Amino acid sequence: MWRVLRGANPALSSTVQRHVTSAPKLAIGNALIALGAATLSASGTLSGRLGKDTAFAVTLMVGIAILFAGFLVASTATQSPTVKRSAELFR
Repeated sequence: MWRVLRGANPALSSTVQRHVTSAPKLAIGNALIALGAATLSASGTLSGRLGKDTAFAVTLMVGIAILFAGFLVASTATQSPTVKRSAELFR
C-alpha cells in the first residue's frame, strides 16, 4: 500500500510493469483486503473466547464481504499488460 502511494511499481518483480490507473484506489483496495483478513482472523479468536457460534458466523460473513469489496476496488485500479497482448492475439 505504501509503495503504491509513493508511486512505485506495485509488481513484485522489477521486470514486470503494471499500469496503475488510480493509485489511491489501489491503496484503499489493499487496505480493505488487509482489514478483511484481520476480521476473518478475529472471528476465530472471538468464537474461541466467547463460545458463540452466531458471532463467529456474523464476523465471518462481514470479513468475507470486506475482503471481496477490497478485491473489487483493487482489481479496477490496475491494468495488466498481459491482458492487452492476449486480446491482440485473438484478432
